Amino acid sequence: MKRGMPLVGAVLQKEREKKGLSLKEIAARTHIRLDYLKDLEEGEYSRIPSEIYVKGYLRAYAAEVGLDPAEIISMYCAETEKTETECAEAVPPEPEESFIRRAFVPAVLAVLAVIAVAAVVYYFSDDPVPPRTAAVATPSEDSPAPPRDEKRHLRIVASGTTWVMIVIDNSAVEEYILKKGDVLVKEARDGFYLKIGNAGGVSIFLDNENVGPLGAPGEVVKISLPGEFRPHKKFRDLFSSLKPSRRHLVP
Repeated sequence: MKRGMPLVGAVLQKEREKKGLSLKEIAARTHIRLDYLKDLEEGEYSRIPSEIYVKGYLRAYAAEVGLDPAEIISMYCAETEKTETECAEAVPPEPEESFIRRAFVPAVLAVLAVIAVAAVVYYFSDDPVPPRTAAVATPSEDSPAPPRDEKRHLRIVASGTTWVMIVIDNSAVEEYILKKGDVLVKEARDGFYLKIGNAGGVSIFLDNENVGPLGAPGEVVKISLPGEFRPHKKFRDLFSSLKPSRRHLVP
């Protein structure tokens, strides 16, 4: 796949060295394997599992060293002699198909038979959807989830302006406007349900693991983290209708 000098890799390497960062430091910050980072700098894209991950890793690397991810992707398409159509077709998968979710699928399938009846009862026991608002309290009648020994840690790093709505442990909705360089950190006992207004403008880490590419710039996506976390029906309905409003912004 590499043709001549790896233009994108040279730009990334130059910017990294300008900031005095080693590849190991970039790997630690982005949670991308060191050998994949070397492949990006050397233009050896065929060594990375798929086109989707090449683009996702390029975006994460570019954001980490302060470059515009969209410009880096454009340079990558030119370097690999892809047409605009080919570049446009290589869109990251829906959040439900992200590698984090796929990693949980075997475990989820193993327990579905056990929880099927309880899940149906739980699903239809949800109260009606509350009025449109960015802060919805969960009724105390809901049965508490079993206690966890450890908390889940969510970190959202913005590489561009985006709005984010989050449900934490099925308790309340929080809304944020993030700008380039902002970092949002949250904790949960069970999990998170997110609606993201600019999928290409954020990198998300769950328990310090990079969730991976979420979507294209400007794409609106919804995702549960971890994959088996089930949001209440009221929140799923709310996320389907609620759009960001400045009067609901959380400082």
